[in-house]
Amino acid sequence: MKRIFIVGVARSGTTLLQSMLAAHPLINSFPETHFFTKFSKNKIIRFFSFVYKKENQNVLSYLKKNNFDNNVSFVPKYTFSKKKWVKKVLDVLDLISNDAEKKIWVEKTPMHLYYTDLIFSVDENATFIHVIRNAKDNVASLFEASNKYPQHFRQNKLSDCINRYKKEIKISKSNKYSKNHIFVRYESIIKEPKKTLLNLFSKLNIEYDNRVLEYKKHAAKLINAEEKWKSKNSNDLSFSNKYNEMFDSEQKNIISSKLKNIDLSVFDD
Repeated sequence: MKRIFIVGVARSGTTLLQSMLAAHPLINSFPETHFFTKFSKNKIIRFFSFVYKKENQNVLSYLKKNNFDNNVSFVPKYTFSKKKWVKKVLDVLDLISNDAEKKIWVEKTPMHLYYTDLIFSVDENATFIHVIRNAKDNVASLFEASNKYPQHFRQNKLSDCINRYKKEIKISKSNKYSKNHIFVRYESIIKEPKKTLLNLFSKLNIEYDNRVLEYKKHAAKLINAEEKWKSKNSNDLSFSNKYNEMFDSEQKNIISSKLKNIDLSVFDD
């Protein structure tokens, strides 16, 4: 089983890329799992913590919600080993994909950016695709979603959105030369989708299929009803103008000042 994780800053285009990969006839995918987000983001705290009931309940709830109930019995009921628990959870996703008669799966939870080391410690063949988006546009999209859906996003202040972007881009940069980490620019997906996907599939060692450009009909299958901020993922590819529409000159000056040292050129091929 080939396991692929799409990660990155929230609102960076991860759902769009997931929809494209899910359109490939050899690839299975599913709604965001958030399986590992119950663990601490802090590696030191996580190292000294145990697997508790909330982690298992998170998995069980997901399986039931998405009608994968036949795999509930495979979820570990308890364990003191996080690695053992992660292995079991990955096995569950393998089973779901086997049921779909697929040998490749794509899991997309942006927040799993914080847990790539944990996943890699269990499966050194796992692949991580980081979606990288222009700082100003990413912050604008995150700020909009955070204010429209505060029950799902904690960054209701502009400064919080900026800080989250800076923190998570830094994590992606720290993995630039790590094994099995691939980086895709959101702007490249929009501007040159076929060229970008051809390059990506070459890196994944998967034969390209032109059906990946028919992503619209697959997007709805990957989005839960409450994820209304993802409703535009079935639209045609286009660049957003939220930055100019949402922010006044004072806010733009703050954003420019806070993000002036962000250099994304390291992610360019």
